[in-house]
Amino acid sequence: MKLWARIINESAVAANVRRIEALTGEVALEYDLKQAGDLKSAASLLKTAPDRIAKRLGQLLKEYKEKDNEIESLKSRLLSRKSKDILSDAKDIGGVKVISRELEADSPKELRDSVDRIKNKLHSGVILLGAKKDNKVMLICAVTKDLIERFR
Repeated sequence: MKLWARIINESAVAANVRRIEALTGEVALEYDLKQAGDLKSAASLLKTAPDRIAKRLGQLLKEYKEKDNEIESLKSRLLSRKSKDILSDAKDIGGVKVISRELEADSPKELRDSVDRIKNKLHSGVILLGAKKDNKVMLICAVTKDLIERFR
């Protein structure tokens, strides 16, 4: 058998000192064969040739990002429509419009975006929004600038 070696990792241990981890002999050959098999499996899953995996992954990531942006756009439009309904539910408490509502939101960012959108349309008032995701509760409260000045 010929000498077979494969460097599998390299790292810095200290200044000007590198650590190289390698496999040799039959273990290195088995490692390379497994890597080749994994590469073929990945190519098969991606429906492409092994030498085109990187390009195919780039295409898939681009498509994924486009779909993700489309989903965000649709969520934003849906929220815009819902915010009109939410505004009509505002209660007047002591001369201040108050909105409290439970929404469906997947993240705190979605809840913040919702409160910002409602706050921009409300102009003056207090907004308390809540959402439940995976048995966790998210709450956000916002007060318009005029009320902050008024009640300071």
